[in-house]
This record gives sequence, structure tokens and C-alpha cells, in this order.
Amino acid sequence: MIDTKALRELAQKATPGPWLVETFTPELREICIKPEGAETKEIIGCLFRGKSTPVLSMDDADYIAAANPEVVLALLDEIDRLRADNVSTSKLLNDAIDLVEKKNSQLVRLRKIEAAARNLAKVKGRHNSEIAMNQLLESLK
Repeated sequence: MIDTKALRELAQKATPGPWLVETFTPELREICIKPEGAETKEIIGCLFRGKSTPVLSMDDADYIAAANPEVVLALLDEIDRLRADNVSTSKLLNDAIDLVEKKNSQLVRLRKIEAAARNLAKVKGRHNSEIAMNQLLESLK
């Protein structure tokens, strides 16, 4: 799981974005990332490459620039909002389940009452009538 609190703290301490990839010069073999509109002196990161294997590709530099603190904070805010929505939705779902279960138990009770009443209407004789009446009264409890 992502430690969103720690990530938020890091993003809040970092140089604000948006960031952009400023230069890529094959001769100096550098990729620089700086806040948009900043002077060259305000570059926040510069990765140098040796003459053989690149330390960072242009795709990686573009990705780092795109994942600036402003974007990370917006993503964390969205995660918090979705988590809150999830809690609300779960509560609504649980309330709906409780209501359905209550309605189902009421329906079962009504079916028992209906069955007892039908039985009472069909029986003949005093003994059977008393039994059917007792069943009806029991189902009404």
C-alpha cells in the first residue's frame, strides 16, 4: 500500500510545479528539470550522463517532469476523495442490505400469516379450527 501521508509531505516540501524538461544537449549529455518559467539558475535537478550508457532517457525525464508535486498532490486529493466516497457508498449499501433483510423478514411473516389464514378457512370441525386459529395467532406474534 502507498504511504499517502509520507508522499504528501514529500510533495509539499518539493519545489512547486509544473516542471518541464529544459534541455537535452548531446554534447554535455544532460537532462535538466526546472520549474516552468524559472531562470536557468533555478534548475531543481540536472542529471549528467557519461559517454556510454544514459543515466536517464528523455522519456524518463518527461515522466519525472510530469510527476511534479502539483500533480502528485492532485492525485492524492483524488485518492482521499474516492476513499471518502467509498466509505459513504459502503454505508449506503449496508443500510440498503439492512432494509432488504427487514423487508424479507416481514414478507416471511406475512406469508406465514397468509398460510395460517388459508388453513383456518379450509378446516372443518371444532378441534381443527382451534388448531388453525392457534397457528394464525402464533404467526401474528
